[in-house]
Amino acid sequence: DLKESNEYVTKLGFPLLLKIGIVKNNVFVNSLPTQIRLTVQEDKLLSYMIGKVGDVVSFDEAAVAVWEEKSFEKFSLYCLAKIIENIRTKFRQAKLSTDLIKTIRGQGYLLTHYL
Repeated sequence: DLKESNEYVTKLGFPLLLKIGIVKNNVFVNSLPTQIRLTVQEDKLLSYMIGKVGDVVSFDEAAVAVWEEKSFEKFSLYCLAKIIENIRTKFRQAKLSTDLIKTIRGQGYLLTHYL
């Protein structure tokens, strides 16, 4: 069981390194399937963030990842925040840490690979 395995590694004092992947809107953690199913916008944003794991994704970058060429028309910090909130909610429901995605005030979002 993934949760028990993660708890054991954490109890040993090691940081938990996670590899997150997405296949057809389904999230995989360390190559194991989860119950997380993403919307198209969530998939686009999380996929982009996976490609930049450990780096801050600016709000502008996030908007282009989600809305592509229409990002100038559709850009909304509120909508981006809701997409991130929905991803965090799905992480929480799947017993993953919501700390995997950090908000960097005034800059953007950071996907970390440690719990």
